[in-house]
Amino acid sequence: MKKILSLILAMTCIATASALTPGVAYSVGQHGRSLFISNGRPDRNADVQMWTDTDVPAQRWVLEQSDTDPRQYALRNLFAVSF
Repeated sequence: MKKILSLILAMTCIATASALTPGVAYSVGQHGRSLFISNGRPDRNADVQMWTDTDVPAQRWVLEQSDTDPRQYALRNLFAVSF
Protein backbone atom coordinates (compact mmCIF):
# COMPACT_ATOMS: atom_id res chain seq x y z
CA MET A 1 0.00 0.00 0.00
CA LYS A 2 2.83 2.43 0.81
CA LYS A 3 4.29 1.91 -2.65
CA ILE A 4 0.96 2.71 -4.28
CA LEU A 5 0.54 5.83 -2.15
CA SER A 6 4.11 6.91 -2.91
CA LEU A 7 3.49 6.46 -6.63
CA ILE A 8 0.22 8.42 -6.52
CA LEU A 9 1.86 11.19 -4.49
CA ALA A 10 4.77 11.38 -6.94
CA MET A 11 2.40 11.52 -9.91
CA THR A 12 0.37 14.23 -8.19
CA CYS A 13 3.50 16.30 -7.56
CA ILE A 14 4.65 15.99 -11.15
CA ALA A 15 1.21 16.72 -12.58
CA THR A 16 0.55 19.81 -10.50
CA ALA A 17 4.16 21.04 -10.35
CA SER A 18 3.44 22.64 -7.01
CA ALA A 19 5.04 22.31 -3.60
CA LEU A 20 3.29 20.18 -0.99
CA THR A 21 3.32 21.33 2.62
CA PRO A 22 3.67 18.91 5.54
CA GLY A 23 0.72 19.06 7.92
CA VAL A 24 -1.76 20.13 5.24
CA ALA A 25 -4.66 17.86 4.20
CA TYR A 26 -4.84 16.91 0.53
CA SER A 27 -7.16 14.95 -1.69
CA VAL A 28 -5.18 12.41 -3.72
CA GLY A 29 -6.80 11.58 -7.02
CA GLN A 30 -7.95 12.87 -10.36
CA HIS A 31 -11.00 13.15 -12.63
CA GLY A 32 -13.43 13.42 -9.70
CA ARG A 33 -12.08 10.33 -7.95
CA SER A 34 -10.05 10.29 -4.75
CA LEU A 35 -8.00 7.78 -2.81
CA PHE A 36 -10.36 6.39 -0.17
CA ILE A 37 -10.11 3.92 2.71
CA SER A 38 -12.18 0.91 1.66
CA ASN A 39 -15.44 0.63 3.58
CA GLY A 40 -14.36 3.58 5.74
CA ARG A 41 -12.45 1.23 8.07
CA PRO A 42 -10.55 3.41 10.58
CA ASP A 43 -7.88 0.82 11.42
CA ARG A 44 -4.24 0.34 10.46
CA ASN A 45 -3.47 -1.52 7.24
CA ALA A 46 -6.94 -0.95 5.80
CA ASP A 47 -7.16 -1.30 2.02
CA VAL A 48 -7.45 1.81 -0.12
CA GLN A 49 -9.21 2.34 -3.43
CA MET A 50 -10.22 5.09 -5.83
CA TRP A 51 -13.75 6.32 -5.27
CA THR A 52 -15.96 9.21 -6.36
CA ASP A 53 -14.82 12.29 -4.45
CA THR A 54 -17.45 13.08 -1.81
CA ASP A 55 -15.30 15.46 0.27
CA VAL A 56 -15.26 13.29 3.41
CA PRO A 57 -12.35 12.85 5.88
CA ALA A 58 -11.76 9.28 4.65
CA GLN A 59 -10.66 10.86 1.33
CA ARG A 60 -8.28 13.42 2.84
CA TRP A 61 -4.62 12.73 3.48
CA VAL A 62 -2.09 14.69 5.55
CA LEU A 63 1.51 14.81 4.39
CA GLU A 64 3.88 14.08 7.30
CA GLN A 65 7.65 14.37 7.29
CA SER A 66 9.68 11.53 8.80
CA ASP A 67 11.22 12.15 12.23
CA THR A 68 14.31 10.16 11.26
CA ASP A 69 14.90 11.28 7.66
CA PRO A 70 13.73 14.71 6.50
CA ARG A 71 13.75 13.46 2.89
CA GLN A 72 11.02 10.92 3.57
CA TYR A 73 7.30 11.59 3.86
CA ALA A 74 4.18 9.57 4.61
CA LEU A 75 0.50 10.13 4.04
CA ARG A 76 -1.80 9.83 7.07
CA ASN A 77 -5.51 9.58 6.51
CA LEU A 78 -7.64 12.13 8.41
CA PHE A 79 -10.25 9.50 9.26
CA ALA A 80 -8.02 6.57 10.22
CA VAL A 81 -4.63 5.77 11.65
CA SER A 82 -3.53 4.19 8.35
CA PHE A 83 -0.25 4.99 6.66
